[in-house]
Amino acid sequence: MKHRILVVEDDPPMALLLKKILAKQYEVVVASNGLNAIHWLSTGNYPHLILTDLNMPVLSGEELITNLKKSGLYRRIPVIILTANNEKSAQEKFTSLGCIDYLLKPFEPTVLRHKVHQVIGCL
Repeated sequence: MKHRILVVEDDPPMALLLKKILAKQYEVVVASNGLNAIHWLSTGNYPHLILTDLNMPVLSGEELITNLKKSGLYRRIPVIILTANNEKSAQEKFTSLGCIDYLLKPFEPTVLRHKVHQVIGCL
């Protein structure tokens, strides 16, 4: 059985690219915003990793992460942020919230695969 990754990304081409990069090794599920991600989780699904953008409509990545970390059921799911927001204060904030890593767009696919493998390999 493949490890499952929940990709939360509102940009369809980026979501497709992420799925293509990771789908050979992992089962990849895509949610277009934080609310869709929470709905998917609430139906009994549990990923090994969440890879999320920050700036999304409906429910942002920040709101998603805050909800996950407050939850008894989901707070232990590792989260990697993949965003264009390169502000140092944002990186520090999300690290303090318990996010595993903070990768900037544009990203190198091999670096992304390596980071994901590091996190999932520790499970």
